[in-house]
Amino acid sequence: MKKLTSIHATKSWLKTSTLLLGLLILASCEQTEKEIQPDPPIINPLTSFEYTQDPENAFKFTFKNKSDKYVRQEWRFGDDTLRTEKEPVHIYKAPGNYLIDLKSFSETGHVSRSQVKLTIHPDSVAQIVGNRVGLQNEVKFKIILKAPIASVLWTFNDLKPVGTSTEMEPVKPYLPGTLNKVTARVTSTDGSVVTVSQANATIHGIVKDITREREGYTITAENNYSTGENSTKLLDGDINSKFVMGGRDERKFTYPLATSITYKKARIAKMYAVGSAENLQTRDPKSWELHGSNDGVTWELLDTRTMPKNFYDMMVDKGATGDAQRYRQLFYFSLVNTKAFTKYRFSITSNWGDAALQINEFRLFE
Repeated sequence: MKKLTSIHATKSWLKTSTLLLGLLILASCEQTEKEIQPDPPIINPLTSFEYTQDPENAFKFTFKNKSDKYVRQEWRFGDDTLRTEKEPVHIYKAPGNYLIDLKSFSETGHVSRSQVKLTIHPDSVAQIVGNRVGLQNEVKFKIILKAPIASVLWTFNDLKPVGTSTEMEPVKPYLPGTLNKVTARVTSTDGSVVTVSQANATIHGIVKDITREREGYTITAENNYSTGENSTKLLDGDINSKFVMGGRDERKFTYPLATSITYKKARIAKMYAVGSAENLQTRDPKSWELHGSNDGVTWELLDTRTMPKNFYDMMVDKGATGDAQRYRQLFYFSLVNTKAFTKYRFSITSNWGDAALQINEFRLFE
């Protein structure tokens, strides 16, 4: 009886062991099958775009989407704007530097992006134009905007207090021999705003400094004592430098001291400027002449001046309260000239009694 029980227990143990072994083998096979399953495919989106500026509205841009393998996108235009359409049209509200950022998302959650910098310059969008009108010393202004105009606010800084106008084409009188600042704040019909200024408003309209557009220049005497005060400082556009002659053998000269400027093409000069140095007003130019020529042989007199006071005293008369306002100043002189010349000659004929002559700038405007 005990022997039969033992045999029965042994058979039962074998069945149990066999079952467990089978389960282990089955589990091992399932684990192996899971381990060799391939990874799901990765879809990397491709992000690319182009844009075009509207020829009738410089603030308006149309975007062409060249992306692929994406399910959604996010457009950012550098002005806190978020868009999700495929090919948006965006209108900027002001000039500036912007970073266009397009981000693409694939169905597997992968992301790619493309970024492009965009700059809208104020001067490329708006321009102030000023032309002399029939009445003496009056200028009519208008704004040229590469967008439909809703309104303009003009500011004229020559007036105290500052003058303003909301007319589309205001007419403004100016004093002869002055360079004035005018500013226009323009709003488009889409609400875009741009502000532009012109610092060269005169009785002739808007003038342009052409001094440094010259082909070359000559001078009848040179400062060989100091290169820091030679004739190049006369035409360098810097009121903090100066040209000095006389008082030493190395910078000896005789009047007239003449500087001739040459241009590749004939220019119509409408105004010129003479600048005072940082000290010693007795060295200021007192009298001079300006001539024009097209052959360097025949010269036509355009202007002649003999100043009643030196530049320092002129600034005192204008109310300048310190040397910072009395020295290093530009004085502007209008020309009654309608003829174009390739050469202009500025000849200083006297100063205010010092052995040396000094001047910080000569500038020519058309």
